[in-house]
Amino acid sequence: MSYRSDRQIVQELLPVRLFAVVIAEGIDKPDSQDARTLILWLRQAQDEILNGLDPRKAAAILRRVLRAVDMAKKPFVEANAAVAKFGLCVFYLLDCLRQNGAFGLVDESALDNVVSAVLAPDGTVTDYANIPKVDASAQKQARKMLEAFQAEGYFRGVSWE
Repeated sequence: MSYRSDRQIVQELLPVRLFAVVIAEGIDKPDSQDARTLILWLRQAQDEILNGLDPRKAAAILRRVLRAVDMAKKPFVEANAAVAKFGLCVFYLLDCLRQNGAFGLVDESALDNVVSAVLAPDGTVTDYANIPKVDASAQKQARKMLEAFQAEGYFRGVSWE
C-alpha cells in the first residue's frame, strides 16, 4: 500500500460524505430497507478508505471532511435549496473530478452502488437535471463548490471544463 497524505484521504472521503448528505437529508423513508442498504454501503466505502489508519488519525480526518462538507452545503442550506439540487451539484462536481483524474469508481464497489442508486433514471436528482434552468444553476453551483474546496487546499490542479 502506498503512502497517502491526510489531504489525499480527505479528498477520497469527500464524495462518500457528500452522498451521505444527499441520502440523510433527501430520503423519504429513512427506516426503509433501501435507506439502510445505502447507509451500509456508505459505511463500507468510508471504512475501505480509512482501513489501516490509527483510530485517532481517522477521527481527525473525518472531522476535516465534515468541516469541508458543511462548508460545501452551507450555500444550499442558506438558500433552502432542494436536496435533489445539491445531489445534482455533487454529480457535476464528481464528474469534473473524474474528468481530471481526481476521482474514480470501482464497478460494483460500495460507493458505485450508492452513486447508481442516487442517480437512478427514475429519481428526483435526474428529474432536476431535466429542468434546464435548474441544471444550469446546479452546474454553476458545482463549480463554486469546487472552488470552495480548492480554497481549503483540496483538489489542487483540478480545472472546471
